[in-house]
Amino acid sequence: LSLAGGGWLGWLWHQSQRSVAAARSELNAVQDAASSRRHAEDVALNYAKGAAQMDYKDIPGWTRQLTANTSPELTKKLKDAASSMEQIIVPLQWTSAPTPITATTRSDRDGVFVVNCFVSVMTKNTQAPDGVQSTATYTVTVNKNDNWRITDVGGVDSALRAGN
Repeated sequence: LSLAGGGWLGWLWHQSQRSVAAARSELNAVQDAASSRRHAEDVALNYAKGAAQMDYKDIPGWTRQLTANTSPELTKKLKDAASSMEQIIVPLQWTSAPTPITATTRSDRDGVFVVNCFVSVMTKNTQAPDGVQSTATYTVTVNKNDNWRITDVGGVDSALRAGN
């Protein structure tokens, strides 16, 4: 009888150890997912800040910030957009100073994070020399599997569609 009781206690102990290991594994997975989400949000918000920081006297500097850590396909699109924007930025003597507000992960699928970013921006130009305060919204796609590279960027439209 005591051999059976010892066997039973041994089995219970073994089962409890399996449960502890499973709980640890699950906790590690949750912690890793939260850490990855925070990192994606940091990458995206840092990008949004750089994209919103503009000075008509340094278009190449803004273009570098706009294309920093982006995929080759996105870099090309953004350089084309920056070239078009230059036609507006320079004549208006446009400057923008951003302050990050927050970033939140909208989705995470297989290591590809879609992050909504909000940046407070003080914009000054010839039409608003005292400046206009606004909030810029960016939807940034960050690919953890590609060394945290940014593969897509959207503006206000894409962030608003996310709510629908």
